Amino acid sequence: MIEKTRDRPRFPTDYGIDTSPEGMLEWATVEVALSGARTYWIATAGSRPHLTPIWGAWIADHLFIEGGPTTRWARNLAADPAATAGVDSSGLQVMVEGSVMLVEPDGDTYVAIASQYEAKYPYRPDPGAMYRLRPEKALAWSIASIEDFAATPTRFKFEEEK
Repeated sequence: MIEKTRDRPRFPTDYGIDTSPEGMLEWATVEVALSGARTYWIATAGSRPHLTPIWGAWIADHLFIEGGPTTRWARNLAADPAATAGVDSSGLQVMVEGSVMLVEPDGDTYVAIASQYEAKYPYRPDPGAMYRLRPEKALAWSIASIEDFAATPTRFKFEEEK
């Protein structure tokens, strides 16, 4: 697991966002949204920004996705590994910023990825190379109500793996 700290993200003052720690989201709540998401929106940058929906699995504080190396998003990542992933889970908005690299998950990690894929999709990925987003920062808040929007914005910062 990656060490995390949390605080308030910066918003314009006229947004009315609470500055006290009261109401900030717990990582466990955000992690449920990330692991349960059916669709992840991945933003990459090339000659132009690119946003695409994709299937994936959130396992041990990383997002695992797969796809062909000739897709636009994969070509963008080959040139610049920076990416952002976003989900909307029952009104909880989550954005994860980090860097992506091609990895071959170990046996236990692959089993967890494949199990999560099978639970969400009619599909089991083949073992082998996958893209892994390692988070550096995550932003999350609820839009269930205007009060939730003002109280819940939370920024999580991820430290190097130990």
